[in-house]
Amino acid sequence: MTHHENPFFNLIINHTNLQRALQQLTYAVEHAPKGSVIFLYGPSGVGKTQLLKHFERKFTQKAHASGKLTPDAIPVALVEAPAPNSGPFSWKEFYRRALISLYEPLPDKKLVLSRAFTQQTLDNVRTPGHELRIALESTILHRQVEVFLIDEAHHFALRVSPKDIQAQLEYLKSLANLTETVLVLAGTYNLMAFRNLSGQLSRRSCDVHLPRYRADIPEGLRAVRQLGGDDRRQTAATLLVARPVPWTQDKSHAAILS
Repeated sequence: MTHHENPFFNLIINHTNLQRALQQLTYAVEHAPKGSVIFLYGPSGVGKTQLLKHFERKFTQKAHASGKLTPDAIPVALVEAPAPNSGPFSWKEFYRRALISLYEPLPDKKLVLSRAFTQQTLDNVRTPGHELRIALESTILHRQVEVFLIDEAHHFALRVSPKDIQAQLEYLKSLANLTETVLVLAGTYNLMAFRNLSGQLSRRSCDVHLPRYRADIPEGLRAVRQLGGDDRRQTAATLLVARPVPWTQDKSHAAILS
């Protein structure tokens, strides 16, 4: 069964861990100095992507409601770091995706101009994808991006040496500093090893954990039983509603809902 045929694929139920992580992320972003890095980590499939999308929607609404932004501003940018196919991480593909997320036209046709806005960037124009890098930094400033969300950020560390991993982490920190944004890196627990390579960043960054529920923790069991309402019957009823099969909540379903 594909996810298009699976009625549960697009079913999202708010729950305790998700609410807690969202509150922690929102607080961390709102109180973080410009140029800060926040790590959102948790196991695969726990809901990090949905959390980022929800944060993006809420923060964007709040930012535009303040009346301080121009109509073309994009206060939150969300991009997924692509997984490398066979070689190391592709920064060019990452830049291209980021530019597309910011609605930048013709991301593959960028040229380096003499009026590039930072000397630090000009010093690195010989690096691969430098045109796209300069374009991304400029676009982030133009779009008034306040928070830059990178999903699947653990992909930065795939198929590269520890030295290269640290260099990539330092560049991400530099990107946040140059553009004066708060950078949120979301990924699996591999992201923590990525962070720990930089002692300074490890001390200065903020962590948000989105864990799975555990059967040996009473709070986790209560949360699972209350996903659909006050008890497990409501949970089962919520899941049954998602199925494209007619049913009625009567005595014939007592075995299912008990």
